[in-house]
Amino acid sequence: MRYVVFWILVIALLVAHQDYWQWERNELVFEFMPYTMAYNIGISIATALLWIFVCTFMWPKELDDVLPEAETLESAGGKE
Repeated sequence: MRYVVFWILVIALLVAHQDYWQWERNELVFEFMPYTMAYNIGISIATALLWIFVCTFMWPKELDDVLPEAETLESAGGKE
């Protein structure tokens, strides 16, 4: 189920990133920033939050159980 949520969010971000309908907007956000720039900042923040979500909740647990090679060598008593 969590992979379905992930893919739905990724597809939603991909569709939202194609902002061709906003090319003609000339409004300012906060009285200094063009609307399209503010929109792209929002998409970037949403993408970063999605990446944090993926790394937090979808990271494979079996990858955390593997010891790095240096620790394995030290525990075996061998040094290079």
